[in-house]
Amino acid sequence: MKKRPPKTTTSSGPAWLKKKGWQHVELGVAYDPKAKKYYGYSHRGGSGFGIGDKLFDEKYAPKGVDLDKLPFVKRGSITIKTPAQAKLAARRMSKYLS
Repeated sequence: MKKRPPKTTTSSGPAWLKKKGWQHVELGVAYDPKAKKYYGYSHRGGSGFGIGDKLFDEKYAPKGVDLDKLPFVKRGSITIKTPAQAKLAARRMSKYLS
């Protein structure tokens, strides 16, 4: 009898989230209570957002800046001041990467 592959997704999100101690918030968004950051992710990558980072805006393109070298947490004109804004930035990141 063949063994089944390990379950990689649970009702509380992907298994790797639990291993990191992160909480599944919604599809493509997790919360790390230790770092107090929301992470937007997809199969292509991800980034964490917290107070003091910039609210992610995929259309943000300052003149004279190479976007390939600009971290996602600095791609925006609005500074994150609340957890709700950090969660929004993570949602935007997840959508951008999907």
